[in-house]
Amino acid sequence: MQLSAFGISDIGCVRERNEDAFLADESNGLFAVADGLGGLPGGAEASSLAIRTVAEKVRADDIPGIAEMEELFEAVNAAVSIHGQEIDPIIGIGTTLTVVQMIQRSFLVGHVGDSAAFLLRDGELQKLTTDHTMEQQLINAIGPVAPEDMPVEYPHTLTSCIGQEALTLECQRHDAQSGDRILLCSDGLSKVLSSARIKRILSKGDDGERICEAFVETARKSGGPDNITAVVILLQDN
Repeated sequence: MQLSAFGISDIGCVRERNEDAFLADESNGLFAVADGLGGLPGGAEASSLAIRTVAEKVRADDIPGIAEMEELFEAVNAAVSIHGQEIDPIIGIGTTLTVVQMIQRSFLVGHVGDSAAFLLRDGELQKLTTDHTMEQQLINAIGPVAPEDMPVEYPHTLTSCIGQEALTLECQRHDAQSGDRILLCSDGLSKVLSSARIKRILSKGDDGERICEAFVETARKSGGPDNITAVVILLQDN
């Protein structure tokens, strides 16, 4: 199966620096987005180190299955945790991480934090990942919560991330189909744009670069309260 991909990262309209990082490696079928935790020191270092470690480990070892994806995340977590202790021995550093690895006619998804992966297939958009946040934890416990009843800090308070003690990891394997479109993004996109807008933009045209640019432009027009990162993968039969 033939794939094309493109990634872009933008500082947004509010933040003073960009603490997102991404990987879009078509030759190895490897893609990732990481969003450094702004509430901790070294957010940009955490996300960059996570992405570098993913690239190094996959090229050295490859990822044939779920167990290897789990091992990859454990290795990234260890690398970021060790570096975090050097930066701040008390609180360390942290980052989200969402990875997609293409394997012939399937793909693996590994995820921790509140970055996201979406699949657009046959006109239907599916969010493949779950946000590891206090907001989602509350929804899981009691069901839907009205926006006015949700504590304002809950949507942005992580319950799991790379580099900290609690690591709740999601690993999945999905069959791939010709025509599939996959979006990896930081929450500066997924929490700013509705599912309907994400679906509309991801459906347009066959140029991954233009789609990514449209995501950034739309998120910025919606206020751009956080860094904005998007990686788009387009799959077609050879």
